[in-house]
Formats: sequence, C-alpha cells, structure tokens
Amino acid sequence: MTTAISSAAIFRISKIFALLALCALTLNITGCACSVLSSDAWSGGGACAKQQQAERENAELKSQHELLALKKRADGGDVKAQMAMGNFHIFEHHPNSDRAAGLAYFDKAGREGDLLAQRIFLSESHKDC
Repeated sequence: MTTAISSAAIFRISKIFALLALCALTLNITGCACSVLSSDAWSGGGACAKQQQAERENAELKSQHELLALKKRADGGDVKAQMAMGNFHIFEHHPNSDRAAGLAYFDKAGREGDLLAQRIFLSESHKDC
C-alpha cells in the first residue's frame, strides 16, 4: 500500500515538474530577449536594453499619433478633446506640453459652455499673474 501511495505522489510531482518545464520553455521561446529565463534578463545585457528602448520608442510614436488625432478633434470644436488637450498641456509633465496652448484649449472649451473648463482656465491663468 505504501508503494501505491508513493508512486502516486511521484507521478503528481513529475506532472508538476513537466508543467513547470513547459511554462519555462514557453517563456523562453517567445522570442523575447527579456523573458524571465533568458540569460540576458538578469545580467543587464545589451539585447534586453535594446528591446526595452524599442518598446519605449514605439509607445512614444503611438502617443504622438494619438495626440495629433486628439488635436485635430479639438481644433474641430470637440469639447471633450479640448479638455483632454488642455489637461495634457497643463497637468502632464511632458516635454512637448505647452502651458499657453493648454490654457487656450481650456478657454475654447469654456466658451463652448463647459463649466469645468472655465474653472480650470480661471484658476490656472490666475497662477500666471
């Protein structure tokens, strides 16, 4: 009876190790230079740094395209887009943000009747005095 219990336990343990090996293999085969089990992930090698830099550049390009589309909508009179552009230029600390442009977008939205935009425009323009 003890041999039946021990063989069942060994079988379960071997199944667990097989699943762990399959997970490890899957993580390593994904082609990601920074996968958890890659030698480059923990050593700080160049391939991982290059991949992370490329991902940051892709994210920046995507955000620039989204910002251009949002700007086009805001310039077309969309109040929500004007609020979003104002928030981007005033409250986000981005290298491309411009305080004067943000105030102008809040002013446009406020002239369309958005009370929050009016409040933000007044309080933020008061800070510049």
